[in-house]
Amino acid sequence: MLTARPMKLLGVIAAFVLACSAAFGQATSASFNGTYEFQMVNLQSYDAMLNMYGQEVGFCNGVEIPGYTCEKIHTFNLIAGNLEADGAGGISSGSYTMTVDPNSLKCGEQSLTNPCPVIVPSDHAYSTAASYEVGQTVDFPVGGVTRTFQAVRANVDKPPDWGATADAGNICSYWPQDNCYWVQIPLSLTSGSSNNQSGTLVGTYTIQADGSGTMEITPSNCNDCGTATMSLVISPTNGVGQSISLAGINLLGKTNNMVGSGVRVK
Repeated sequence: MLTARPMKLLGVIAAFVLACSAAFGQATSASFNGTYEFQMVNLQSYDAMLNMYGQEVGFCNGVEIPGYTCEKIHTFNLIAGNLEADGAGGISSGSYTMTVDPNSLKCGEQSLTNPCPVIVPSDHAYSTAASYEVGQTVDFPVGGVTRTFQAVRANVDKPPDWGATADAGNICSYWPQDNCYWVQIPLSLTSGSSNNQSGTLVGTYTIQADGSGTMEITPSNCNDCGTATMSLVISPTNGVGQSISLAGINLLGKTNNMVGSGVRVK
């Protein structure tokens, strides 16, 4: 049986909880009302293509090259913008700009390829008098077609000509690349990532009494985005300076890796 002291303590706690509830109130749709500026990151990854020495030469885009490997690199895109919440469950307007990590579009500084990623054709005609270093690219006519090759070993007078018996071994068609000098690059090793983009957005939201909720945002100028579903947390006190927390919600068949925050500015 509870004694008088614990009973009194429980009464004090209950009174405190009621006082807090009265002071802070409950969140509603009207708690999310005004103009908010937000910033989010969208976790991404891309596949860099490396030569036999671990040096970046471009990006993996379905091209298979003997001795070359793909390495997955994790990164993020930055999304910044604003939205107008109407206090009644709607996002009436807004805009966004997505900045793609530049490393997913161009090679790192450690690459020996110039330019990197490798471009086909390279516009560098092969010369038997030239001295080639690892990573350099050349164009050479083989079978009536000009093809692009990249050096995997330093060489002089080792033409990448599989049409000539004496020179056919200069082209790598196997692994390890112990006695060959060139690999054919059939297509440009450019990134599949898109460039920076911007557009408008509209959407809807719901708010629970505890301040948690969901928001569905549909951006324009984003072909593969569709509607993004976000969880949000907002305080019941509405006014300039009010902050919100945002996190993507994964749906069946659709991953949303966005996370960020926003603040009411007016």
